[in-house]
Amino acid sequence: TTETQVSVQKLPVGVGFTNTASIMAYGYNPYIAKWSPYHGAAYAVVDACAKVVAAGARYDNMRFSYQEYFEKMSSRKAWGKPLSALLGALRMQVELNLPSIGGKDSMSGTFGDMNVPPTLIAFGVTTTDARKAISPEFKGAGHPVYLVRHTPKADGMPDTEQLARLWDGVVGEVERGALLAGWAVTFGGVAEGLAKMTFGNRVGVEVSLSESELYDYSYGSILVESDGRALEMEGAELI
Repeated sequence: TTETQVSVQKLPVGVGFTNTASIMAYGYNPYIAKWSPYHGAAYAVVDACAKVVAAGARYDNMRFSYQEYFEKMSSRKAWGKPLSALLGALRMQVELNLPSIGGKDSMSGTFGDMNVPPTLIAFGVTTTDARKAISPEFKGAGHPVYLVRHTPKADGMPDTEQLARLWDGVVGEVERGALLAGWAVTFGGVAEGLAKMTFGNRVGVEVSLSESELYDYSYGSILVESDGRALEMEGAELI
């Protein structure tokens, strides 16, 4: 009853055995994209990366496919939306060194006076060791819960240098066995993540955060359950 944010599956081998698995996630928020296609596309990439990291995999070998859907291209303003979105996604590719190797676009999302929101969904895939993958539900009572918090730049764009350090820190803690569960913060903020993490094993959580911290968008941030050890990595706030 705790939904997963990623798809993880071992690779099929004809003979023998492997612990190598593919891991895939997507990212997109239509409300951010409607406000700014540029920011929306950038955070779609960040969202997909954070979900992979929250499951214990490294983000730096991810490859992307962008699925794009926009209104009918009937004006200069309409043409500006996909251009803006592609520039936002390209900026993340350059700053995170992550290529897009495919995609699909449609510029026909108009019916009468209704248009689809500017849509660029980032699908990212990489490989991981299946033995190190972690699931999102809380594993037991009494474990510390941390928010590894990303702080956007003044213009609202992701701080990719900070994200790279935070995500490397999370994966490092997973690899040493210190983290039992992880959830990338998405639509419903920290509150959504905490609620869904409690469902699977019916392990509740008591937190001390303000309402704005609970419900604001915090893309790139990750909620983690520690096995009891204190986390001293950058950005980790005991909540």
